[in-house]
Amino acid sequence: MDENKVSVSRILIVDLMGLIADNHLCQLQVNLERAKLKKTAELPCSFENVDVLFYVLPKENQVDLTHLNKISKKSHMKIYLMTEEVSASFIPYLSFPFDGLFSLEFFYRNAQLVINTVYSTGPVLEPAMHHRLAFEIDRRRTVKKPIKQFILKNDKVEGLLKENEQKVLQLLLEGCSNQMIAQKLYFSPSTVSSTISSLLRKMDVQDRTQATVQAIRNGWVESLR
Repeated sequence: MDENKVSVSRILIVDLMGLIADNHLCQLQVNLERAKLKKTAELPCSFENVDVLFYVLPKENQVDLTHLNKISKKSHMKIYLMTEEVSASFIPYLSFPFDGLFSLEFFYRNAQLVINTVYSTGPVLEPAMHHRLAFEIDRRRTVKKPIKQFILKNDKVEGLLKENEQKVLQLLLEGCSNQMIAQKLYFSPSTVSSTISSLLRKMDVQDRTQATVQAIRNGWVESLR
């Protein structure tokens, strides 16, 4: 055995959905050499005789979180395996104490490396997942922040709305009344009214509220938080 390899004697794979084929299991056994590898389709009552446990995550929205709770309380080491690309549905699993999160394909190629890393440096995340998870976590954090201002993306409406109509739509997004728009743009009240009428007609909406909603739905607006 390579001197850089870690000797692990008892490895259990919990594969409730039967997602790991027998040929892959045989290859894992070859890669892990002397380790005692066992696969089960049921969640064990006891984990006392397990050094490393691999829990194969089924498809999105099918994972029984009670299983993960049970494992986190009784198993000293856990590695969760994903069957699909990382998505928002996997974020809740990060709250569990785990030693690794990988795709099955990654694990097939790097089984011994995974175990070595777990024993030497602790928690491991498949490299390809770092950016996606970081992006999703940041997106969720941002969504919770209140919106301070809606900004019209002028390049999105160029050629569709005239310059004055773009300025008026921006002020509608800010919640300005006709009088406020007139004051800010130095327009006469009649100019504001006619510009809004033209804007509503082009956007095929009935009022200013529908105009702001439609602008957001059309992707014309950037939200500043």
